[in-house]
Amino acid sequence: MVYWKGENIMIHANSKPSLLLKALSNGAMLTAKQISARFRAANPRDAVYVLRSEGFVINLIETKNAKGITRRKYVMAA
Repeated sequence: MVYWKGENIMIHANSKPSLLLKALSNGAMLTAKQISARFRAANPRDAVYVLRSEGFVINLIETKNAKGITRRKYVMAA
């Protein structure tokens, strides 16, 4: 189990949602494709769903790059 801010969280330490949680809590903004590549998650939305069901606030925001292409990225709310 991982203990987060003194709460008992039911996420195993080396699971994909746990690794995703560490990255997002360090300020990373990740697209679904980046989550799939970095954590070998077949379904990135499911990993985010697991974290959201544990009470973490993870938002999906839209950003634009220099060419004006819109990207959706997952970020952890402050």
